[in-house]
Amino acid sequence: MADTGAFMNGARGGEDRDPDVFVCFADASNEPLHHGATGWVDELTEHLTVCLKHQGIQEPLVRAHLPSHWPPADRAAMLRRSATVVIVLAPPLFTSRWYADPDLRDSLQSVAREREDRVFIVEALEVERDLAMEFESHRRFQFWRRSVNGPVWTLARDRFADETDRRSYHGAVLDLTTAIAAQLGRPVAAAARIAVNANRAKGRTIVYLAECTNDIDPRRLEIRRHLELAGFDVVPPGRLPRDRPRFDTEAQRFIETAQLFVQLLSRSGHPHHGIAGARRQLEIAEEAGCKILQWRPPDLDPTRIEDLELRELLLHETVREASIPMFCQEIEQALRIHTPRNTHGAMVFVDKSPEDTHEDLHQIFNRYQKRYKHILFEWEVPPATLSKFTELVRDVAAVILYWGRGGSGYTLERYRRFLREFIVLQKNPERLLIYDGPPPDKLPFPGTENWPLVEGRNGGEPEEFGAFLDRIAHV
Repeated sequence: MADTGAFMNGARGGEDRDPDVFVCFADASNEPLHHGATGWVDELTEHLTVCLKHQGIQEPLVRAHLPSHWPPADRAAMLRRSATVVIVLAPPLFTSRWYADPDLRDSLQSVAREREDRVFIVEALEVERDLAMEFESHRRFQFWRRSVNGPVWTLARDRFADETDRRSYHGAVLDLTTAIAAQLGRPVAAAARIAVNANRAKGRTIVYLAECTNDIDPRRLEIRRHLELAGFDVVPPGRLPRDRPRFDTEAQRFIETAQLFVQLLSRSGHPHHGIAGARRQLEIAEEAGCKILQWRPPDLDPTRIEDLELRELLLHETVREASIPMFCQEIEQALRIHTPRNTHGAMVFVDKSPEDTHEDLHQIFNRYQKRYKHILFEWEVPPATLSKFTELVRDVAAVILYWGRGGSGYTLERYRRFLREFIVLQKNPERLLIYDGPPPDKLPFPGTENWPLVEGRNGGEPEEFGAFLDRIAHV
């Protein structure tokens, strides 16, 4: 595989299109995440492509590596024509063909220098700051977690065996996808991630997170991530249309389905429609009778703003001045207070192997059913079709992979399938659990430290499982 290897994803016949996303990386960065997995970049690219579709980007074209026989000049030209560029930052990048070939190196450096808003850095492994100084300005989004060894944001691929790192990785992919979808700027009406009217009918909680200017968009992304991990649906899934009539129509369509309107304010209002765009989103929310929460940076003093319209907006009675974590808590509190609890309980789907019987599961989970009145356990045969399977995952509060009489291979395969759907639907991966049930004399579960697994094969009540259900019961 070449450092700039082959066409991986996109619509059929995509060779005639300029890529939506071009991923630059060195071969060494494409090592598997864990035993039996595909390459690190291959998996990142697969998740990017699937998630972009659910962010409203129709038929996304992602090039992660190009055939080695392509001339460097052609590869450099494709890089420059790509709508967005993801650079996988790791020490091997600086000894790869990207830097050995003048055309590729110059193209990569010029794109990073001239297109700051469309270049995203994912730091796979720690890189010395002097070596990567030219990419420093692109570290505006946190698509990596803080290393335990210092203040460096990295996905820490070598520590991926830790389940915490696994969740950080999937969270980072979702954040990256959201930012890329926003930069691609396509209308989202035709392919919204969720059917908002259907969700409202089912009692799901929807938050409208208003579009904001680029300077505070990282904070908006942080709030979005927090809400999605908490189990709320956030709209719009991508950018709204730029032309004013369609902007109004789409904003109104989403806001009217939401229980809460959240808006972040800065000095210029909206990236395309200025202060009028920010004000218009607020007016729609007021007309719809939506509960409203707004935020402004603590260092922004409204009394010193000369523009009267902006000053009025910043002094609105629903504007808060707080840290983002504190503002997230206030949002969540508002949602908890004003969202009625589902009287039918939180549905937890239990996936079993063909060897396990209903009696096996009833014996284990019936005792919990009596204790947790708001949780319903379901273990019917999951749908065979992908659309129905996706609908199942979307509608349940959590999924338990029950490992009993069958082999562990089936459970691992099913776990991966459910995890893919969790990623696509932007559900919290912490709500996916493997339950190691009877009989007690089975072989150990392979790679136990790599999986979210609780030990219940002796018929007891694992403390970790009780904690898991406590979190579900308080949704």
